[in-house]
Amino acid sequence: MTLAELNKAAESANLTEARRHFQQLLADPKTSSKTVVWNTLLKAHANAGDLVGAERCFREMEQKGVRTNEKTYGKLVEAAAKAAEPDRAETWLQCLGSDSPVPYNTMIDACAKANDTQ
Repeated sequence: MTLAELNKAAESANLTEARRHFQQLLADPKTSSKTVVWNTLLKAHANAGDLVGAERCFREMEQKGVRTNEKTYGKLVEAAAKAAEPDRAETWLQCLGSDSPVPYNTMIDACAKANDTQ
């Protein structure tokens, strides 16, 4: 299994395939702790609007000591936005800090999906 196969599944929001590829990459000590592998699984959850799964994946990353980065949090913001959970999107956005390049239009999208115009 390759990261490209995981990414293809993630881009199409195919969580079953993404999880299968991820598990195979996880079994390899060379790739199991690579942030990009975990972020690509987060991408699958984000594209599927699966906030619960994305947050579960993030907790697993932390438990395993996998380094997080801005892309990690960006995918959590995106998952919350697509799940129409603007409060959760804001929480994850705050984790990024003020210098983050994550676009604020993701937050606007979350609010729009939740009909929260405040």
